[in-house]
Amino acid sequence: MRVNISYSAELDDVPYELARLVVDIASRMESESALLSKVEGLMTADSAVMNAAETAQLIDGVRSRMSQMDTRLGEAEAILGGYYQAKTNPEALLSRQQQDAEEDVMAPAQIDEALNGIQEDLQQIITESHDATSEESEHAEL
Repeated sequence: MRVNISYSAELDDVPYELARLVVDIASRMESESALLSKVEGLMTADSAVMNAAETAQLIDGVRSRMSQMDTRLGEAEAILGGYYQAKTNPEALLSRQQQDAEEDVMAPAQIDEALNGIQEDLQQIITESHDATSEESEHAEL
């Protein structure tokens, strides 16, 4: 299962953080390239048929890890886009952050409505639990 991990950094540190991310991906790609170099040896050997399962597993593993690296590169691209936006149009960024903050604040009426819904749900659960307990008691007496 993939999860998003985020952390904050100063805007001016974003290029450094992005460079670290890309260098890490490049290093991983070099490792995968070295693994793929083994395929030639496995397939050109006299025992190529015997090595087929091992070669297939190797290729599948590389493909899976390359897919993960592709995802990371997409994330790096998105970070770069956000950095560019923040540097070239900071007013739009601030406006969007203010809109997000305003959307996160619930009005008192919304809070009351949500609490009423929760109270109704709890009352229904209590009633159902009481009914189930009563039915069990009746069956036990029979």
